[in-house]
Amino acid sequence: MLSRIQELSDQINPFKLNYQYIVPLLHLISIVLGRSEYDRRNLSIYQKLVQDNDTEYAIWEGKSNFDSIPDNLIEAIQKVRKGKFWFIPGHDAVYGKLQFEN
Repeated sequence: MLSRIQELSDQINPFKLNYQYIVPLLHLISIVLGRSEYDRRNLSIYQKLVQDNDTEYAIWEGKSNFDSIPDNLIEAIQKVRKGKFWFIPGHDAVYGKLQFEN
C-alpha cells in the first residue's frame, strides 16, 4: 500500500483547485463601519447590497453594483476578493480578528 501511495505522489496533480475564501458580508460591514453586525445602519447597507446584486455570493464573484456604498467598504470587499486578508486567531472565548493587507 505504501509503495502505491509513493508512486501516485510522484505524479503531477491534473486538477487545479481554485478556492475562494470569503468573509460573511454583514461581518465585513460591521468591521469596516463599526458598530454591531445587527445595527440598523449596517443591516440597511447589507440589505441594499444584497438587493442590488441579487445574492451575497454575486458580490464575491465580482458581479457588483456599489451605488451609494461607502468607499472604505468597497475597498474592503475588493481586498477580500483578492485574498488580501487574514484572521488573527481567537482563543478561550475570544473571537479572532479580521486583518487586511495594505
